[in-house]
Amino acid sequence: MNLPIKILNFKAQIAFLIISLNMAQYISVGFFSESLAAILRQDGLSLEKIGAVYFIGLFYGFRFLWAPFVEFAVAKMGGVYKNFITVVLMLMIVSLGITAFLNVRENLSFILAMAGMLGFLSATSAIASSALIIKISTPQNLAGANSLAASGNFIGHVLGTGVTLIIYSNFGWKASTIFLIFLTIVALFMIATFKERPRELERGQNRVSFKSMALFFKDKKFWLSVLMIQGIGVCMSFGLINPILVDSGRGLDEIGKVVHIYGLCGVIIGSITASYLINKLGNIKTMILAMPIQAFGILTLLLPILGYANLIILILVCQICFAVYTIGAVSISTMIMSKATKSPVSECALQSSISMLFQYLSFALGFVIASFVGYKATVVFSSIVCLGVFFYILKFKKFI
Repeated sequence: MNLPIKILNFKAQIAFLIISLNMAQYISVGFFSESLAAILRQDGLSLEKIGAVYFIGLFYGFRFLWAPFVEFAVAKMGGVYKNFITVVLMLMIVSLGITAFLNVRENLSFILAMAGMLGFLSATSAIASSALIIKISTPQNLAGANSLAASGNFIGHVLGTGVTLIIYSNFGWKASTIFLIFLTIVALFMIATFKERPRELERGQNRVSFKSMALFFKDKKFWLSVLMIQGIGVCMSFGLINPILVDSGRGLDEIGKVVHIYGLCGVIIGSITASYLINKLGNIKTMILAMPIQAFGILTLLLPILGYANLIILILVCQICFAVYTIGAVSISTMIMSKATKSPVSECALQSSISMLFQYLSFALGFVIASFVGYKATVVFSSIVCLGVFFYILKFKKFI
């Protein structure tokens, strides 16, 4: 762990804080979307209905609507994000505690409602956490901070969807949600013990203002289009990993290990690679380069679809898919934060909301397309979309 932290130029405490906060944000959303999708698929639910589970993540797509209120609340606290994030994490723990007493088959509607609540709280925590990262980072180590954040997201993915899926398979629903509570408590401890310096507030910063958000894209129209389309291709295929393995006959326990535990190596590789490329090539070139990397990376999913599904191949496929997705995620997050100069909370939330909205729509779209034309055609089509986005951004990159 020392080498990556040294490379990313962060002290251990701050590095673990960034990782734990982003882990806590993702574990619940990840479990109630991807893991629940695998559980429902095993129960025989159709792909179209399972795709609807991913709409839980749409709270990330609309978080800009309440970002100014988060900014207002933090400003009232003297510009300290720590207290606000602490309250949100405690509410997440309470929500998970309620969910632990529900039955996944008998109370599915109520579970989805609680998942929606957790999606809202997770997105709210992400608003403040992104601004906190900007506050404690410098322009030189911002890429490193986003690499750590991406690592935290995917560690949350591994724990929230992989380990929790294994726990569900062996011990049931209540044990799974208790494990999620424990992981959230870890993040709560990290933020509670972090010493954050109050921020000097500018005049009028404690006002709730949507006007500044509305004007943000006035001279950034091309950047708006990039936020909308950059993740469409990779997300259409990435979300299909679990059902592809379920339909190939793999059990939930094995899927949890192969996809969401061994895949962690791909995340680490992708995070460090993205940070290195950004430092060497810059944000824009790295973001553009990520598109063809993703286009060819997701084609590896054709191997299990075509029947090449021994354990080693599945592990390599998952690691490649996680790595190429992470490179894109880190590059776009760094670009977003570098453009949030006037009002970090609202401007980060606005850009991230648009990006995440189209990503989650793409996850659901992948399920719908696959239900009509099958997995193979969907993966090939999503790869072509990645290349199309690459040529589009490459041609007009001067407008970014």
